[in-house]
Amino acid sequence: ITLAAGTEKGDTLNAFKNFHYLTLQEEYDFTITDLNLDETLPVDIQDKNGKTVQIQVSKTIYESDYLVSIGLPQTHNEIIYSGIINDSSVGSISRSNNKVTDVISSKLGIAKKDKAAIFQGNFYTHKNIQKIFSLLPIKLAIIDGYEIMEGDGPINGNLLAGHFSIASSDSLAADWLTCQIFNIQIKDIGYLQLIDDADEARNDYFVIGDTWHKYVQKIKLPSNYEILKKWR
Repeated sequence: ITLAAGTEKGDTLNAFKNFHYLTLQEEYDFTITDLNLDETLPVDIQDKNGKTVQIQVSKTIYESDYLVSIGLPQTHNEIIYSGIINDSSVGSISRSNNKVTDVISSKLGIAKKDKAAIFQGNFYTHKNIQKIFSLLPIKLAIIDGYEIMEGDGPINGNLLAGHFSIASSDSLAADWLTCQIFNIQIKDIGYLQLIDDADEARNDYFVIGDTWHKYVQKIKLPSNYEILKKWR
């Protein structure tokens, strides 16, 4: 068993320590991996001009035998909603340690060799998430909705009590049900709609039980929601 993560900022191992995962490691004897220091594999995505650029993704993640992904449901000021699929896709990208290159790339308007490289404007951002997710061998998706975020997440949003959790062997189904709880239509979330469209075998979503209805709440969406939903 390997517990793996890669923080966008700060030190991943410090995060593991702060949340007491090192204590669990001693008890359950699993390996801890900082994905930012992991071996990588190249993946082609597109920048905001539609040109192909290459990023590096974690070899540990992409070669997993059984990948369990846990995501926190939240609003997002670039893609409206973030759950399993976005968290897993961005989390698999290796973080750049060359800040000079990142600054120059930003000024030139091209993709950085970093987690932020996936975000390339209203259309290509969704295409990039779809591309990376298609390569992820996720076998079990878990949404931890004990706390949720509304508003201009993932940084400037507000935390709310959610008190729900979702588990599924289908990552899209887990995100779809969370969107129902959030009162968001997946057609407004480009990467979810693109993944749904690409799955010709999918007829509908199957949910065991109907208790999820009591967790539905009207949350505050990102302030730029009307712009973001015009992703096509």
